[in-house]
Amino acid sequence: MDIGALEALIDATDVVIVFLGGSTADGIERSDYMRSRNCLRELRRAVEGKKRIVFVNETDPQHGAVGMATHRRDCPEELRHALDEHPIVPWYRVKEYGQVSLRQIAQFVLDGALRLPGELLHTRFCVAPLGPASFHFYSPQNIAAEVVALLRAEASDVKVTSNPDDRHTAQRFLLYLNLHTWKDDALRSEVDAALANEMPLLLVHEQRSGHGAVPFGTIMERTPPALLERGIFKSLAVPLYDGEEHQRVCLRVMVGAADPQSHPRSRWKWPLRRRLQIEVDGDLPALLEMSGGEMKGGTNAKV
Repeated sequence: MDIGALEALIDATDVVIVFLGGSTADGIERSDYMRSRNCLRELRRAVEGKKRIVFVNETDPQHGAVGMATHRRDCPEELRHALDEHPIVPWYRVKEYGQVSLRQIAQFVLDGALRLPGELLHTRFCVAPLGPASFHFYSPQNIAAEVVALLRAEASDVKVTSNPDDRHTAQRFLLYLNLHTWKDDALRSEVDAALANEMPLLLVHEQRSGHGAVPFGTIMERTPPALLERGIFKSLAVPLYDGEEHQRVCLRVMVGAADPQSHPRSRWKWPLRRRLQIEVDGDLPALLEMSGGEMKGGTNAKV
């Protein structure tokens, strides 16, 4: 209610949550938080009062994400030590990852262990059955070897092959997307063949620092036009983030995508753990054609 009361409010507070956002102008990032006089009043008072501080760093460029290096650069030198002495939690807006961020923030606020209901890391986890397939994933990329190793470490029962002769026996084609993905001519040909044969893809978008991470827009710009025309990005990519817990969530989402119903030899193609109930009024000859998740039929068909 009164901007002049900021210091008094900080004094009356046990924990200060600092949400770090920024902006980009003419290609140059800036920390909007660290360049705000009133925000710095709050931070300075919290540091002077030895308050517990939780820094929450925005990661979505559409909502003001800039690098931590930018926040550190724009932070006044006398306050910069706070970035080293207090936890920094990345803020993700996708539900499965956002739950991890929320729990981490709450744990620092409450100074203790905590579980959120329904959080993916704390729910029962099992590998989907193979069904008619022999492998969960086919991954021909050498640069994806680390991701495959992480996947097997998280779920020892997951079966992955890199043998081209086994491609047609896998449930999904695991396509790892980073700066170097489309430098491999053989990979482009394999992906094109997989799309032509309607083999489902599992897209994994690298976003960890030091692993060739680039924005998804850059990935799309470098993708061969023929693959774009075939609809390579019809399904959403699974982001692979920094941080042990966020990374484990990614791996669990990947394993959950190994849906036996999505195998190309299966007629019915529905997302994992989702059921379709069909009611048909009138004569049975109101035939229904199922294709790619779409339903076509007579006017009496209801879903």
